[in-house]
Amino acid sequence: MSNPKAGILIVEDDQPFATQLKACLEETGHTVAAVISNASEAIGAAGELRPDLALIDLGIRGAPGGPEIGDQLGRRFDVPVVYLTDAAEGDLFERSRATGPYGYLLRPFDARQLHMNILAAISMHERERQHRRTRAALERTVDESRYHRELLETVFNSMSEGVVAVDKNGAILYHNSSGPRIGRSHPVEKNIARWPDKYGIFQPDGKTVPSEDLHPLMLALRGEDTVETEFLIRNHLEPAGVHVGVNTRPLLDKAGSPKGGVAVIRDVTKLKHAEAELERTIVQLQEQAQLMETILNSISDGIIVADTDGKFLYVNPGARQIAGMDIKDGFPDDCAERHGVYYPDRETPMKLEDLPLMRAIRHGESSDEEDVFIRNKNKQGGVYIRMSGRPLLDNVGEVRGGVVIFRDVTETMRAEEALARAFDQGRLEMFDTILHNIGNAMNSVTTGIETVRRNLTNDRAGRRLFALAAAIDEHQNDWTDYIANDPQGRRVLPFIIKLAEDFGRRNDELMKTVSRVRDRANRIVDIIRTQKALDGSGMDRKNIDLYDALSGAFRMLKDSLKKRGIQTNVNCGNAPQEIRVRESQFHQMLVNLVKNSIEAIDEKAVLYGLQETPRIEIGANATDEFLYLEVVDNGIGIENNDTRLLFTPGYTTKKSGSGLGLHSAANFVIASGGRIEPSSEGKGNGMTMRVTLPLPAVASELQSG
Repeated sequence: MSNPKAGILIVEDDQPFATQLKACLEETGHTVAAVISNASEAIGAAGELRPDLALIDLGIRGAPGGPEIGDQLGRRFDVPVVYLTDAAEGDLFERSRATGPYGYLLRPFDARQLHMNILAAISMHERERQHRRTRAALERTVDESRYHRELLETVFNSMSEGVVAVDKNGAILYHNSSGPRIGRSHPVEKNIARWPDKYGIFQPDGKTVPSEDLHPLMLALRGEDTVETEFLIRNHLEPAGVHVGVNTRPLLDKAGSPKGGVAVIRDVTKLKHAEAELERTIVQLQEQAQLMETILNSISDGIIVADTDGKFLYVNPGARQIAGMDIKDGFPDDCAERHGVYYPDRETPMKLEDLPLMRAIRHGESSDEEDVFIRNKNKQGGVYIRMSGRPLLDNVGEVRGGVVIFRDVTETMRAEEALARAFDQGRLEMFDTILHNIGNAMNSVTTGIETVRRNLTNDRAGRRLFALAAAIDEHQNDWTDYIANDPQGRRVLPFIIKLAEDFGRRNDELMKTVSRVRDRANRIVDIIRTQKALDGSGMDRKNIDLYDALSGAFRMLKDSLKKRGIQTNVNCGNAPQEIRVRESQFHQMLVNLVKNSIEAIDEKAVLYGLQETPRIEIGANATDEFLYLEVVDNGIGIENNDTRLLFTPGYTTKKSGSGLGLHSAANFVIASGGRIEPSSEGKGNGMTMRVTLPLPAVASELQSG
């Protein structure tokens, strides 16, 4: 068969023979790539043409020689070589054999012989080339397999899990280094059926030895998968036991039949202990949560807990009962309209952002004892609730929600309103507290007067003075001799000195008693004068000059202020010139606050002395909605934990205080829908009393009045 694609390179310096050879090749269907007569050019031509076969004259003249040309073409360009030779070329023949030729063609030759030699050489070279490719591919496959095997072995040995592979007879084919470490099973028993006895393998109960039918690898050999089958390994090396989880898969042949199995063994001891601890913790938390929920559900106060989005996380039954509303997921934006939530004036709908719970969530603000009024279909008469809110903080201090606790203070507020109405009607003097104070003052006056009467009645010093006068009168004619020589006379001078001392002591006692009587009488006068001034102010609302009203509190108490050298100041800031209020109540509130500051300055003077000029300042500012008043003094101040008790009826820290002044001031503020807040940096550091009055609420109240 001819090969028309074969390109034959002829390297021959005998031109006639080369021409004959070319013609013969072309007649037999071969393609002649080139005819090279110069030995030195043969290698370059082969590199350029890449022929299918080279016919080289073994005895070609020049350098390199025929064997060297054949060696270069074979090694460098993988070109099969057939040498053209005569019968006797001796050394050349021996040299050519080392180049691995694909044949020798003896001259002379016929066309058929030439054709067959060329086909045989090309076919043999192609087989060898294919063999080389196959061998190279096989070597690459072996190298890749070796690499992947080493890689997998490295991966398996790096795993904390043990990996074991067995054949269909249960004999171990492979195990990684972690396998023997689990349960200290080293060296590895080759027969997996003996594992339970040798290594101490039990069911999770630690007592039952697993049967061979339940052995995971045996199941894998039957073609079954197992997932996280748990066992306990306990032996003399692991007396406490090691919990392991086993996953197995069968190894299948091409027909899908099991030919072995693979097991992955994982030490789950820490996980088991952690799970047991977690279960105990969960049970404890559930018990604590149940106990806490029972406690919270039993509390009559309302409790609401919400997240940062305002969604309710917990609402106790007391909250629903007190508020009279269906509290579900959270407060809607129209909470005031839907549930009837108002400021304490009972008329102004409360803004959602003013609720203590929302302030705690959105601003991290804490609040105490703030009043809200609720009136809805379930609470048609309305209820006052008093709220305290706190933000819920995480470990880094970030707000993650809020909690509010509230209680029904309707009865308390009704009582305070009744007391406020009694103030409005000018009947404060009828209260037992005022009568008691006046009575105490009168008792002090009576006691003082009685002390003076007793001193004057039992006047021993006076009687002694009269006796002295009688003695002097009796001896007025011989007075000098009497004093100088008479034993009784010589005692007159010491008697006079002692008598003067007694008169001095008695005079001091009488002065102290009279001063106490005067102070108590002034106290009674102050109480009566204040009430008379307030009674004459009228009960109707009217426009008043704010600056004049604030200054009026100082004018009312000018004697007390002047006596103590207290400096005063009024600053109205950006407050309106006039406000419309019930003048009597407003004026009484200011007087009570200023009197409280005066008494605080007195107490500081007694306890610590006054290191600076005593002062009281009243400041006022306003927004579109609120009037803000501040009464600031540098008196005794209060401890922080005293603030909640300040406005309780009868509570006072002063020996002469009634405990009613701040209470009545708070009543007026609360009844007006406002807020009164004391602030002090501690005992001895003065106090600021802040009053907030809602201007719109006052205006609407006036229109309805």
